[in-house]
Amino acid sequence: MDAWVGLVGIVIGIILSEGIHWLRDRRESKEKYRAMLYGKCLEAHQKAFYYIQKLNEVLNVAQSDEDIWKVTREAREWWDSNCLYLDEQSRREMIPAINYAAVYTQSRRNRNGYTLPPVWEQLEKTKKAIVSGIGMKHIEEPKKEQPQDKP
Repeated sequence: MDAWVGLVGIVIGIILSEGIHWLRDRRESKEKYRAMLYGKCLEAHQKAFYYIQKLNEVLNVAQSDEDIWKVTREAREWWDSNCLYLDEQSRREMIPAINYAAVYTQSRRNRNGYTLPPVWEQLEKTKKAIVSGIGMKHIEEPKKEQPQDKP
């Protein structure tokens, strides 16, 4: 009977050891995935910010509507390939900003029947969503050194 109890103890020990090993591997895999995904999300938020700034610039200084259309198409193509890396609020704000820029161009050409969209407000709203969306709160800021009293 003692041999049987010892054998059961060994089997339980092996099962526990393998279970702990499996859990550790799973946690490490998740951490690697999160780190890789965060890097991709950071890159996407940076590029989204770039396109919002580029739309703002081209809407202010474009010499022709074709200049605006070119940037709008670039931004839309980028969006179609990368939108899932943005947080929900940034996704929700980005596409109206791109579309408003396109509609703004149409309204510049032909004011009959078009109402100017609130493109400037949308660009600003989108920029704030992108900056907020990357989750900078998760990155620790360096601690400020306290001034020392001089003797």
